[in-house]
Amino acid sequence: MSELLGFLFNHDEHFRSRVRLASLYSDFRTQRSINPDGYTANVTTWENALIKAAGAGLIPTSQAHPSILSLDTGEDLLRALETNEWGRPLALGATEAVSKNHMIPLQQFLKTSTSIYHWSWAVRPWGLITWALNRTGLSEGLFAEDRTQTERLVIVGNVEKAGSKILNHIFAQRTPTDRVLSRWMFEKLITDLLGLTNGISSSDLDTLLTYLARDKGVIVYDKEVVKFRAPDEHSLNIFREDVTIASLKTLMISLNEQIVSLDARVVGLTERARNAVAQNNRTFALASLRSKKLNESVLNRRVETLAQLEGVYRNIEQASDQIEIVRVMEASTKVLHRLHAEVGGIERVEEIMQELKDEMAKVNEIGSAVNELGLGSEIIDDDAVDEELETLEKQNRQAEEDEALRTMEKQLRSLDAAKSFNGDQKDLDNVVRTESRASKTSLEETTTSLADREARHLEQMTLDEQNDPPRRPDIAQRNTATHTATPVLNS
Repeated sequence: MSELLGFLFNHDEHFRSRVRLASLYSDFRTQRSINPDGYTANVTTWENALIKAAGAGLIPTSQAHPSILSLDTGEDLLRALETNEWGRPLALGATEAVSKNHMIPLQQFLKTSTSIYHWSWAVRPWGLITWALNRTGLSEGLFAEDRTQTERLVIVGNVEKAGSKILNHIFAQRTPTDRVLSRWMFEKLITDLLGLTNGISSSDLDTLLTYLARDKGVIVYDKEVVKFRAPDEHSLNIFREDVTIASLKTLMISLNEQIVSLDARVVGLTERARNAVAQNNRTFALASLRSKKLNESVLNRRVETLAQLEGVYRNIEQASDQIEIVRVMEASTKVLHRLHAEVGGIERVEEIMQELKDEMAKVNEIGSAVNELGLGSEIIDDDAVDEELETLEKQNRQAEEDEALRTMEKQLRSLDAAKSFNGDQKDLDNVVRTESRASKTSLEETTTSLADREARHLEQMTLDEQNDPPRRPDIAQRNTATHTATPVLNS
C-alpha cells in the first residue's frame, strides 16, 4: 500500500467503507444523468481527498521537494491510488474541480495577469469546453487510464490558507525593515510557518509569490527582494535601500547559524581533547586543542562581525522609524490645515459664538415669558394654608388633652381599687395620699404645659387671630374641665 493510500484510509472515513470504495473506484461517470446525487458525492469525495493529501505533501511529484499547493496528474498518481482489490480508480477524471476554479493549471495560473478573483475567471472558455466534453462523454478527464501525460494543477484552497498564515505573521511585525526580506529569507519563512521539514518546492514558491503579488496586492518582488506592503501604504516599490536591508538581514542570519555551528564544534573538540587525555593519547589531545583554538578564533571574529552588523541594522531601523514618524507628522499637518480651512479662521469662530449667545438669550427670554403665563394658574392661597395649619394644630392639642384625661381616669381607677382592698387602713390612707399627690402633681404639670403652649401660640398669632371667637370657648371649656377634675382628686 502506498503512503498516499494509507493516508486516505486513515484520514477519510469514505475510504474505510468497502461499499464506498467500490463506488469510488468504479466508473461512476454513467451516474451523471441517472443518479446525480451519487455522482456528485463521489466527485466531491475524490476532490476533498486529493486536496487533503496534497496539503500533507503526499501527492507523487517529479520535483525535488513535495508540493503542498499543487498536484500532478497522470500515471504516477493513478499508480499511487491502485489497490489489490479494486485496482485503479476508473472515473477520477470526472472531477470538476478545474471547471469550478478549485484547481487551476499551473502555467495558466502563473502567466495570466488577471486576478483569480476577477469575474472573468468565473467563466473561462477552456473550462466550458472541458465541461461540455465531459457531459457528452467525448472526454475522459485528466486522469483517464489511456492518458499518461502529467499536468500540474494549483489547488486554490491550499494557496489561500498558506497566504493567510504568511500575511498574519508579516502584519504582526512593527517596523518597516521587518517587511523587507530577501528571497532566501522568504523561502525560509514559508518553510517554518507551514512546517515543511523537507523544504518548499520551486513551483509552490512561485505560486505563493504570484498569489500574494497579483491576487492579494500585498507584495512586490524581484530575483533578490520580497517587500510587503504596510496596511496604510498605497504604492509599493523596491528601492536600492531595500536591497541593502535584505542583504544585511540575510548576512546576519547566516552569521548566527555559523556561530551556533562553531560553538558546537568548539564544545565537541574540548570533549574530544578531554577524552584523549584520559586515554593518555597526548598526540590526539594536542590536535584537538589546536583545532579548538582555530575554531575559537573564527568564532570570535564571527561574533564581532555580527555585533557590528547588528549595530548598523539598529541604526537603519531607527532611521526608518524616523522616516515613518516624519511621514505621519506631515500627513497630520495636512489634515489640520484642511480642518482649519473648513473652520474658516478665528473671525468666523467669534461670529458663530456671538450668534450662539444671541440664540441662547432668545431661549431664556422665551422661557421667562412662558413661565409668566403660567403663574396665574399656579397662585397659592396663603389664607387657606394658614387655616389648614391651624386645624392641624388644634387636632394635635386635642389629642394631647385626650391622652391626659385617659391618664387621670386610669389613676382614679387605681385609687378606687386601693380603697376596696382589705388591709391595713393606715397603709391604705398613705397609698391614697401618695397617689393623690402624684395625680395632683401630674395634673398640675399637664395644665401648666398646656397653658404655656397656648400662651406661646397666642403670642405668634396676629391681632385678628387673637380675637378669633372659636378659640376662646375651647380654652374656657378646657379650664372648666380642669377645675372640675380637681375636686375629685381632693375628695
